[in-house]
Amino acid sequence: LSECKLISFPEGVFKVLRSVTEKIHVITLANNEMKALSSKFFTTFTQLRELNLEGNALNKLPDAVGGMENLKSINLARNKF
Repeated sequence: LSECKLISFPEGVFKVLRSVTEKIHVITLANNEMKALSSKFFTTFTQLRELNLEGNALNKLPDAVGGMENLKSINLARNKF
């Protein structure tokens, strides 16, 4: 979902992907216009190993990111931290 001009992660995606979230290990949301990610994102995709959020407008992450036990790599380059 890179370079899609997303301003947020679509809420409807959580319902659609509910049955397969445990099989999703990599998400790339690079080069969008996202200013925030909800806690629901991190509590839904619990099996993520890699998350690329490079090139957005993020200035903070929810505390729920700390519970991502399987997350090995997170790219936050070119954000507003």
